Amino acid sequence: MASDICDKFGVSRKLIHNWRVRGGIPDKYDTSPEKVAKEKALKEGEAAFIELIYSKEINQTAICELAEFSDKRIRQIEKRKAAFNHVELLRLSKELSLIKLQIQNCFSNFSETKLRILLRLDTINHFQIITDKTLMDRIDKICNRNLRPHRKDYDALYEDYQNFQKKINSFLPS
Repeated sequence: MASDICDKFGVSRKLIHNWRVRGGIPDKYDTSPEKVAKEKALKEGEAAFIELIYSKEINQTAICELAEFSDKRIRQIEKRKAAFNHVELLRLSKELSLIKLQIQNCFSNFSETKLRILLRLDTINHFQIITDKTLMDRIDKICNRNLRPHRKDYDALYEDYQNFQKKINSFLPS
């Protein structure tokens, strides 16, 4: 590996020796398969997060605010003018995991309170998830006019939110 770095980057063997003594090769010279695989995974994760964040089901502004970065930063990343760092990906993963957890919690057993909490999450565009138009009207009344949710509303929402949860799962690391 040392001779590869010398050939590829034109650095001296003395410099390689100094790196070894200091305990590591600087990132810009490290072309190890592990580093290349890690960078590739980071880029794939970045593309997946951008795809999910720009999906209609996610309220981009709300999730970016919770993950503590601006819409401008997301636009820069989308246009490939910037890249996510590891911390940003972790924060986004955390927010998506919280959404997933809320969905799981709501649909583990029927509860009016849990359903209301889920429907008040502002990180989700609920009317992009719900496929039935009459159900959308009913949910709108539940959210805005304090109408009580019924078991049939809960059952009708179950499949739509399970599909959305699967979409989130496909972007989160296992």
